[in-house]
Amino acid sequence: RANRVQHKKPSRSSLRGEGSEKAFHTKDRLRRLGDEVMGGESDKAMYADVAREQFGVDGTGLRIGVMSDSFNLSTDFSSYESDVEDGLLPPNIQVVKEYDGDDPDFSSDEGRAMMQLVHRIAPGADLFFASGGDG
Repeated sequence: RANRVQHKKPSRSSLRGEGSEKAFHTKDRLRRLGDEVMGGESDKAMYADVAREQFGVDGTGLRIGVMSDSFNLSTDFSSYESDVEDGLLPPNIQVVKEYDGDDPDFSSDEGRAMMQLVHRIAPGADLFFASGGDG
């Protein structure tokens, strides 16, 4: 039990900062939140950071595919291009199939968020995405 990863969900007020309601919705705050809560814990929970350091492995030579709803349809907070600029994703992800339907439930870009975690854990791997939203 000593090795259990504990997840503490930040309160909405702690994310706002200077008391501004709008600050909660900024790209920078969401990116930092994602990096601190999701990225860091995924690395530690799987001991990927230790494996990279002790064994010199980073996923190089591996091909990893993710299937989810969509990859780059939502423009609410970020895009694939901005994630590349911010270092959250590599510039060479192969999108095999993007969702092309009209159901908004399948355009949340959950797949891109998953790819961010995969890239954090195995930054040298070749990444592929395909939408499963069209059946």
